[in-house]
Parts: sequence; C-alpha cells; structure tokens
Amino acid sequence: MAVGFLELFSSPPPRTRRLTPTTKPSLTPPIPSHRLNTHTTRRTSLVVMKPRASAFAARQSSLMKFNLHSLLLAAVVICVSGIVTSATGTDQLYESSESYFESVDIFSTIAMNDKFKGAATAGDGRVVFAPYKADGVGVFDPRNNSFTMVDTRSTIDMDHQFFGAATASDGRVVFAPYKADGVGMFDPTDDSFTLVDISSTITMDNKFAGAATAGDGRVVFAPWVAGGVGVFDPRDDNFTLVDISSTITMNYKFAGAATASDGRVVFAPYHANGVGVFDPTNDTFNLVDISGTISTSDKFVGAATASDGRVVFAPYHANGVGVFDPTNDTFTMVDISGTITTGGKFQGAAYVPGTRRDGRVVFAPHNADGVGVFDPADDSFALFDISDAIDTNYKFVGAATADDGRVVFVPHNYYTFGVGVFTLPPRANDYASVPKSVFCDGQGPADRMGFDMGCPAYAIPYALNSKSNPATECVDILDQYPSAPDAPYWFKHRVTHVVARKWCAFGGPMGVRYVLRVSQIPPTVYGPSLTV
Repeated sequence: MAVGFLELFSSPPPRTRRLTPTTKPSLTPPIPSHRLNTHTTRRTSLVVMKPRASAFAARQSSLMKFNLHSLLLAAVVICVSGIVTSATGTDQLYESSESYFESVDIFSTIAMNDKFKGAATAGDGRVVFAPYKADGVGVFDPRNNSFTMVDTRSTIDMDHQFFGAATASDGRVVFAPYKADGVGMFDPTDDSFTLVDISSTITMDNKFAGAATAGDGRVVFAPWVAGGVGVFDPRDDNFTLVDISSTITMNYKFAGAATASDGRVVFAPYHANGVGVFDPTNDTFNLVDISGTISTSDKFVGAATASDGRVVFAPYHANGVGVFDPTNDTFTMVDISGTITTGGKFQGAAYVPGTRRDGRVVFAPHNADGVGVFDPADDSFALFDISDAIDTNYKFVGAATADDGRVVFVPHNYYTFGVGVFTLPPRANDYASVPKSVFCDGQGPADRMGFDMGCPAYAIPYALNSKSNPATECVDILDQYPSAPDAPYWFKHRVTHVVARKWCAFGGPMGVRYVLRVSQIPPTVYGPSLTV
C-alpha cells in the first residue's frame, strides 16, 4: 500500500486515518489525497497532545466531508495544526490558521519521480523550479497558488539536467548544470528558456549541486563532482571554471550554496570535511576545515543566509544544523538529535524575512516528517509535523521564499503530488510585551458571537485594514499594528480571493501565547445591519 493516501470509510460515521506501510486497507479502496477535495469546518481549542499525535484532534472538531465531484480541483489545501517539537524536547501546539502546510496539487500537470531539484524566486515573484528529470521548468505563482510547466524539450531533452537555481540581478533564474552541458536560464518576462553551452569548458556528468548569486552579480555553482567552481556571468553569458583541485579532489563535495553578507559564496559540505568558500573579488577558493566537529558523509544539503549574516546548512544525515560565521570563518553544530535522527532529513533551505517572522531559516523536508525551522536568534530548532498532510519519503528537494513570506518546497517524488507551501508562525514571545487595545469593552461574549454593533467600525486605522485593503492572516494585523485587539478584520482568501470579515483572537492583555496565539473565528451573525 502506498504511503500518503487518505482512506475513506463507508460505515458511519465517516472518518479518515493516515495509512502507514503496515496499515491494512479497510472496507473501501483508498482515494489518493491529491484527487480528493476535502472541506473541513472546525474550531480549534486547547488540547494536550503528545508528539506525533493526530493534528486533527481538537474539541468541537466537525467531521471531514468529502466532495467527490471536485476530484479535479487543482489545489488541495491541507491545514496542519502544527504539532511542534523543539530541540529541547518541549512540545508546542500551534493553531492551523497560522502554522500550516499546504499542498497545491500538480498531479494533472506532472506525475513522475525526480521532477525538480532546486528553486529560486524570479524577479516577478513567481517561484521557479529547476528541472531534473522533468521535461520543463516548473513555475509556481504564490499569488494564486497556480502551477504551470514551460516545455524545454526543444532545447534540452535528457534526464538529470540541473540541480540548483539562483536569481540573477536582471530577474532571470539561472540553473546549475548537473548532467546538462549548458547553463539553463529562465526568463520570467516571456517564460522563455535558453541553454548557454559550456561543453568547451566542462562536459562531465554530475557537475554541480547548488547555486548562489555572488556579491558582484555572477552566479556561482557549488562543485559536486566537478574539479572546480562554476562561475556564470548573466550579463554576457560567459562561463568559467575556477580550478580547486589543489585544495580538494573528492567526489560529492558540496550540495547547496548561499551568499554571505560580505559577498562571498559559501558551499554546504556533503562529503567534504570542510566548508567551501568562494571569493568573487579575486576568484579564489578556500576550504575551512570542520573535521573536528563533524566528519561523517552526507552531511548537509542546502544553505541559506540568516538575518545575522551567518550561513545555515540544512542537515541531511547530520544530526545537527550546520552554522558558518563568515566574519571569522568558524563553524559550529547545533545538535538536533533530541528532536529528529532520521536519515536524509532535509534537502533545501530558505531564509524568511519579515517584520515579526524575520531571520529564521526553514528546511524542506525530504525524509523528515516535518518542516525544520532554525532560529538564529537563540540557535533553537523546531520541527513542524506535516505527516498528516504528506507521508512519503523523498518529498521535496529545494526551497524558496515567496514575496508573501511563505516558503515554497520543490516537489520531487512521484507521491509528492503537490507543491509544498509552509507558513511560519510568529515566535511565541513576539507580541507578549505589547499591551493590547480595548475593543467592544463590556460586551463580553456577545461580541464573540458576532454581535459587534456596539463596536467601532474599525479596530485599527482604516488605512491598515479595510475591505479594499484586506489582510491575508491574523498575524498580518499584528505585524502592522502590534496592539491590535481581539476584533473582526477584513481578510482575503489566498486561493479564492474572496474578501470577508473574520475574528482574530490574539490572546488578550497577556499577549500572544502558544495556543491562543492567533485564531480566525468568523462571527456567527454578521450582516449589513451590523457594523461593517
């Protein structure tokens, strides 16, 4: 039985359960989750759950309903209540409205193994996937959660084409050649793809794994088997190979690249027992030895630069997050073995900017059952369980941050039916010290039920939230107006774009807390006769 399906039971009451490799089918054949349109209406309340408990358990949860007439729905949004296990062993429960994982179905467009490897956000805001075995470039638009494929077979028709992507200064996305004998380029202005031939410089297989744009605008490729660093200048399409054989000669050296605050490009060590550092000012390469800290194989896959300038490596087989400080070229490991020890944990890392969720680095789950999040503010690590949404290995390879702050994961496995999209919650204490405004004072439960006719029309300034200027989620309100009270606000749905009033509960005068952190509770009664 394939992993990652929902099984539908015909005997009342209807229910669902997640299949595991040892689960026996029951009553009716399973319906693939990517073909199933699920509608869930529920209220989340305080519950106590052990790690890996069902994320769908909550008081007053209504039964999941299946609409079999909507099997071709392109986007299946599965909200996970975010069971979070921290590296210290503390379990934290986040509500689904603010910490969730979405799977945007692409099965009708592409269904194969080893689809893409690596991604970058193009100049127009779309997230572009580097084709590995796919016959085209994958393009995900976070503005409407749509996915398209740009056919590349007329230019290149082979397997294992590219591994890694970076955005050039002109907005084009550059793909690192793996077996391809050329640098791939996607132009978002006209959705065109070109291949810049590099066969006169290098023709071997398994060349590079990872790409980053250096401080001087050139795109640098992390050497996997290649004997040198690949350097591509998008201004004149010139490619050069900087030989590093005098420093390191092993295969499978690095997997992933990121640009440090000083403009140098840092390579995540895979088999290499050192961090690779390329300086574009003089095209020199240096290997910073880390064997005293870690010397195992298959260490890291993916790199991202955190808000404090350090470069963070996504752990693959390593049982810790790798952290490289370019200010003094030092390397440290943050142990996460108390939280996860799975082999092949993550592939890909993305930095998330923002006013309240700034600085953290998100790791794309490969074999891990959850999304990894590293916070450089205190070097903490948390795992956000997504196993109720997707339960298969080889899920994603690569991550990129969309303009709206969501992290987009690159689908890899056949059973990864959709593009993964993850929304970070705010930190637990982000708003704890901010006093809350009073809203509808004295009404008590009445305003909670939607009877807000005695409340002011707008709880925060009109310019910050209105029907013509809706928010996407409750945390957006706090980002703009930290003292915002519990109240109804205007929101636009991410996918349908429907604008509606919803309640936000921010935790009261004590500030935002884990469970009561942010809730979007629609009023039970709301009409033109009430305050709008």
